[in-house]
Amino acid sequence: MDQPPDIDKIYCPNKNCPDFSILGKDNIAVRGKYGKNKDKILFYCRTCGHRFGQTHGSALFGAQIDPETIRSIIHHAAEGVSVRSTARLLNIDKSTVNRIILRVGGHCSKILSNLLRSIYMTEVQLDEFWSFVKKKETSKIEKEKRYEGATGVWTGLDVNTRLLISSWVGGHELEDARKMVIDLISRIEGEKPLIVSDELPHYATILKEIFHSLTPFPPIGKPGRPKAPIKVIDKDIIYATVKKTRKKNKIIKIERKLIYCSNDQLNKKLISSDSFTINTSFIERSNGLWRLWDAYLARKCCTFAKNIELFKAKLAICHASYNFIRPHGTLSTRNSHSFNPITPAMAAKITDHIWTYDELIRKCLLA
Repeated sequence: MDQPPDIDKIYCPNKNCPDFSILGKDNIAVRGKYGKNKDKILFYCRTCGHRFGQTHGSALFGAQIDPETIRSIIHHAAEGVSVRSTARLLNIDKSTVNRIILRVGGHCSKILSNLLRSIYMTEVQLDEFWSFVKKKETSKIEKEKRYEGATGVWTGLDVNTRLLISSWVGGHELEDARKMVIDLISRIEGEKPLIVSDELPHYATILKEIFHSLTPFPPIGKPGRPKAPIKVIDKDIIYATVKKTRKKNKIIKIERKLIYCSNDQLNKKLISSDSFTINTSFIERSNGLWRLWDAYLARKCCTFAKNIELFKAKLAICHASYNFIRPHGTLSTRNSHSFNPITPAMAAKITDHIWTYDELIRKCLLA
């Protein structure tokens, strides 16, 4: 039987209630119990009369499987265990595993979207990597209908906290990069950070679209249509790229280039960053971890995703586990020789403790 939560930490989820989302109003009371075994608490709002369940807004709401099984499935998914292996280890059907991954994956996406906001960043690194859904190659028309074939995963990482701020699953086109970058920019608080990526031209195009002002041409006193104003990049945007030249699968040359900034602006940012020079090492390292922790991303094996919904759901679970649950090695040993476990979310001051998988699936959200 679940332990009743602290009633002082419960708010009314009714958006039409005057006390919606407000804690400490003494408006929440226990109404009774519900469920097949009468083991879940039913709450009642004295202000609006709305009744809601103990698991309202969490991944457990409406689930017919016990919380311990759900927790075990998600723990396996975040540790790189395939769906069939999870089903065999827990003695359940693989379709049940898929349903739970879809349910909790959607919940994790909401957690990442709601909590990763207003973040102070010094340096952000952007990158993309390739995977596939069901099969590696498909026609463009078939891909649009079935969402199969080559799939791109776009990610953005804060260097100092190692926090994975934003990600996007889609194709390899400019529009896919635009959605990830716009989402990441919307989460920045304070000064614009140093932004570093590989030489893919999409990033420079998008940054110029977002951070620019229009400078009109002065009138020349002649008839005809005036010239269109030109886009001038904002002076406070700092963007650099890293180009790696490979030969026989070995890096033989690295070129660093400033795109939108001066050397003085760059050096000022690098002083307060964990980077000593222009690089993409941190984001590339994290992208390698996703292939370790997400079985759908593993190379040359049979654990690839069979549909795009499962692909997105499991990736969201791995990202939530990385940000909130799994202590980061570098962060945990940064200030001392002993291991003091710290997650990226703790380093970014989003939370003050390490979450558990049980806390992850029970986290209640307003939306």
